[in-house]
Amino acid sequence: MAVVPRRLVGALLTGLALLGAACGDDDAVGHDAGPGDAGGPGDTSWRVVATAGLMVGGYGDNFVYDGSDLRPGPGGAEIEVDPVADTGRLEVTWTGTHRPTDATTHTGEIRIVIDTWVAMNAWELGGVAEDISIHGDTGAGPPVMPTVHAFLAGWGPARVYVDDALEHEVHGHFMVTDGAREPDGVIYRSDRMTPYDPTDPGDSWVDPDDRELHVVAHTSDPDRFNYPMHTLWFHLNFEDLVIERSPAGAVY
Repeated sequence: MAVVPRRLVGALLTGLALLGAACGDDDAVGHDAGPGDAGGPGDTSWRVVATAGLMVGGYGDNFVYDGSDLRPGPGGAEIEVDPVADTGRLEVTWTGTHRPTDATTHTGEIRIVIDTWVAMNAWELGGVAEDISIHGDTGAGPPVMPTVHAFLAGWGPARVYVDDALEHEVHGHFMVTDGAREPDGVIYRSDRMTPYDPTDPGDSWVDPDDRELHVVAHTSDPDRFNYPMHTLWFHLNFEDLVIERSPAGAVY
């Protein structure tokens, strides 16, 4: 399936989307995804802030579809990017203990920074993209997640610090999407009873009224004992987020 851009959908659809954000079930589970303030005339930038991060899994399983290993920790995320200029910065912090590789365990404040945006694929739209469908069975990105609509996403080199010491320079990616994880932490198949299976990416459940922030940092070096099969992974989910600024007419 090709990537489906949806930003320029007209005033009616924009109004419905904003109404859905206000009246969906986000408030019931403590989420706030906006609507935020539109930027000034010609402002194409976004600002997203998030709190209450969850570190997902660790070496061996970095997606934990059954929700059994999601670890909260102090910290948060700030993203300020411009998809037109492909510029901006992401900074994420989380404090706790995480095992990103077979031989490495970190304890302390883990900080991920991305401030250069690079597209490796056409559907990444220059490095910072908005209003695209990715993962699942789209063919845009691996099926490690169900098909989600990314209202905002970015890719680029990431620096990972532990207590302010630079420890890793790896690949980074973030996306603000509709809700793949339910409040119980599980990513479900369409039956909403069994966990998602990436070998059958067309069978999944996503909540269109929920909003989530996903941030990953990983190597590309192979490791068949890890999932996904790279030597190092950090994977954070944020369920409490606010879109503080977005371009006029943005859909989220």
